[in-house]
Amino acid sequence: MDARAKYARYLNEIRADAFNLSQQIITSPTLFIYSLEWVIQTLNSIPGKVQSPWDFRLLSNSYYRLANCYFNKGEYDRAIEQYLNAIHSLENLYQSEECGDDDHRNCIKICIDLSDTYTELKNIEAAACAFENAIHAYDRIKDKTADERDNDPHKNPTKFQNYFEGMLSDIDYFRCDTFKVNQTLLNQVHEERKNDINHLLENMGLENKFTPLPQNKQSISDQNYRLTAERYCKIAQNEVDRDKYNLAINAFQRAIEALNLIRLKEPLDVANIQEINNIIQTIKANEKSKNTIDSLAKFNLHSSSVEPPQDNMEIESTTLSYHQ
Repeated sequence: MDARAKYARYLNEIRADAFNLSQQIITSPTLFIYSLEWVIQTLNSIPGKVQSPWDFRLLSNSYYRLANCYFNKGEYDRAIEQYLNAIHSLENLYQSEECGDDDHRNCIKICIDLSDTYTELKNIEAAACAFENAIHAYDRIKDKTADERDNDPHKNPTKFQNYFEGMLSDIDYFRCDTFKVNQTLLNQVHEERKNDINHLLENMGLENKFTPLPQNKQSISDQNYRLTAERYCKIAQNEVDRDKYNLAINAFQRAIEALNLIRLKEPLDVANIQEINNIIQTIKANEKSKNTIDSLAKFNLHSSSVEPPQDNMEIESTTLSYHQ
């Protein structure tokens, strides 16, 4: 057996070991994370020039599963890092002739879970950006199933998200008030961004319509947290009008979370947190009497003296690229 054949055999043994370990059922979260890290390290040890589409798929799947582990542990920054690694692994596949519809479906799943994770960190613009990339991946599916055609994101983004979230998420998470509130916010931001993004892409003459995907290390300004809190408060007010008091309380709680993330709090930020807490207590005490809380629909966050972020702020980003 010549050296080339021996090396090929060695690579196949590495791949077999990585695959076999990736298929093991491991109940210990710590050992499961360790096993995925070993699979990733093993596959990354294969030189790039001999990496195969199979390697890229298993590597992406391993990063994705590792990201889900961190998400479930509430370690959202680490989850985002691994979701982005999963996407980057697929990028190599998209540049080959081996890219297929299932690869685009996998990209949809990764981007939707990434969007959920950005939302947990109150980085709503990044969440909308990840969601848009999920839509672009959907557009690349050539042979769509009947269910996929029925859940076209261009016709109904919420239905599209629900279809894939139903496959990806635990039923309790999918049905919880937090998911519903975050979905409302995501759809609002997506609609606001849609026209601007489409106009920008048309002017750039891009064939691959993929939006920049912010890195997790990109910091969020305090003013963005304030704007996110204001968005949540408006959602809460709408839920009060609809007599959906549990959703209203949840949205107000998300607003408090956003305000608590402000690094340099001003007196008005502290006052807003206290006022929202008071409103939550009022709703809990009087949720059976709409007349008692009608005034809540008029609640607005006090303005801050901090200037809004500039449109020309530089953002470190990466762009998804797909093989045509």
